Amino acid sequence: MILLLIWPLLAQTALAQAIASGDAEKAVALYHRGEIETKDAEALFTFIAQQKPKIRQMLAEAILAKKDQSSVVANFVHTELLRLAREKQAEQYAEYAHVLLTISLFARHSELAYSVTPFLAHPRAELRSLANTVLAAIKDERIYPLLGQLLAEGSPIEQIYALETLLALKDERSLPLLQQQLANSNKNVRYFALKAIGAIGVEKAQSSVIQLAMADPEEDVRIQAVSLLAQCRTPAAFTALQKLIADPLLKVRAQALVSALAHNDKRYANAISEQLARETESQQKHALLKALLQLGHGGGMQGIFAILKKENDPELLLQAAFACSHFADNRCSDHFAALLEKNANESLAIECLMGLAALKSRKHLALLLNAIQDSRQAFAVRSAALAAVAQLENEAAIPALFAIYDTEKDQALRVQTRQVLLELMKKLPKP
Repeated sequence: MILLLIWPLLAQTALAQAIASGDAEKAVALYHRGEIETKDAEALFTFIAQQKPKIRQMLAEAILAKKDQSSVVANFVHTELLRLAREKQAEQYAEYAHVLLTISLFARHSELAYSVTPFLAHPRAELRSLANTVLAAIKDERIYPLLGQLLAEGSPIEQIYALETLLALKDERSLPLLQQQLANSNKNVRYFALKAIGAIGVEKAQSSVIQLAMADPEEDVRIQAVSLLAQCRTPAAFTALQKLIADPLLKVRAQALVSALAHNDKRYANAISEQLARETESQQKHALLKALLQLGHGGGMQGIFAILKKENDPELLLQAAFACSHFADNRCSDHFAALLEKNANESLAIECLMGLAALKSRKHLALLLNAIQDSRQAFAVRSAALAAVAQLENEAAIPALFAIYDTEKDQALRVQTRQVLLELMKKLPKP
């Protein structure tokens, strides 16, 4: 117990002796173990600051272990960070810089923004990330002019590092700096500026974002700008996306469709349908058709009709037939009939027959009756045609159904035909 009480006094005496003899390692060890008063700590830090980086790092590691938040520590860290940057030793002593930046998270100098900023352009990602964390923690407005200077005078890679910081800060006050970089001659800088704007909020920068979305010479930059328009529910963004859905570049128009759907606005349906009518890429046709179904609007139906009329892809035809039935447009019946006359595959034929039934297209009764009698067709198709006739509720089908019942060899189909006949005959007027 006595030793514990007199240890601080012994440590101070030993510290003075270590400094006097130039024994830096002993001085650091004493700091790490003992309770040193402020005046003695200042002497220690002044002494260690004159030593080689290896010794200075030993002291920094001792500070980190002790979690010392004193003002003398904050001054030491601030000074050492500036020193590494000024003497261009930050790369050589990256581990030391990492320890100093970690300490600065809890021992904060009032001018810390100035000493941390140079590390935003450090080639090592872990140091840049740590510097970003420090700056986000201190929330010092003076960082913005410093970043502005780095963006204005730095190399493209340094500018990108600065943009990483603005992305990490996610502060609307950085929007003017970011918008300036949208005009940067380097495509990567423009791209990262857009990413940072997307994290903060697009609407205040939407004019510049739309300009890049429409006309940037680099496809990647355009795609990034178009993706941000998903956040803008403004008339200007709506108009831009309508045009971009038909952009000559596939990746751009594909992203425009994704951004438009994020708005869940049925007004996009017409532009989507028009593009579907002229789209040449199969994958995008599928996406456009799915988009119309998602919006719950056919957009005039010209796109769906174009698929039904011209397309050869069975899966796409099936989806278009389903969409036609889903939107219940009477004009679909002629397209269904045309597909049936072309001997559509089984799945498509059934979808078309179900569509004709849902639309109650009586003008195609003869086509349905022919489908029932066509023994070359699969049972499922003939049965679907018979079900469609039943849904038409047209007594004119009765004579043909009697003929089918008399000649049909498939017992299941005869049973179904008899049931349809009975239902239709119930509707005949009583004599």
